[in-house]
Amino acid sequence: MTSRIRWAPRIEQSLIKRLYEADASGVPDLSLCDEAGVGLYLRCQAIIRVHRRQVECPDCGTVFELSRPEQNATVPCPGAGCAWQTSRTEYAASWSKKRIWCGKALEAFEEYHDQYPRARTYREKILLIDRLIHRFHWDLKAGMPNRSAANNLLEGSHDQVVAFLDRLSGIDPSVTSAWHETARKMMERRKTAR
Repeated sequence: MTSRIRWAPRIEQSLIKRLYEADASGVPDLSLCDEAGVGLYLRCQAIIRVHRRQVECPDCGTVFELSRPEQNATVPCPGAGCAWQTSRTEYAASWSKKRIWCGKALEAFEEYHDQYPRARTYREKILLIDRLIHRFHWDLKAGMPNRSAANNLLEGSHDQVVAFLDRLSGIDPSVTSAWHETARKMMERRKTAR
């Protein structure tokens, strides 16, 4: 039996909530920050690899690109002595329903992936985490935010993630949030464009 491709999972909202609560209490929790930060780093890495059509061999750890144009052609791992292989069809099936895509937020994922390993202090790390989960996918034609990048990073449906970000930001839930307003406008633009 062939080993299955594994991708870093989306982060539990409760982990981010605990991190923000610890930070708000004035008692920074570096281990909690690292747990969230590294989890987000691995998730961004997965998103970037899918964008680049790369896969990490589950047997030997070699990262390689699936560049063959044939959909069902077998692509062997180039790792020395490794017998693992996959096809583009199997590869696509491994990530297609797991929100492992960059959309128009690739810059945000790449920026975090590049900067997080260089962050040394708690403050540097928490600011990178905060900036990442509050970023948007951008509509390049309209120059407007159109979806939260956190939907690719945190567990939950789009509405659950948006509501979580609202609570995290301290937005009064009785007021229509900026996140929901952006999503509503995006949907209206798509309907009128058809």
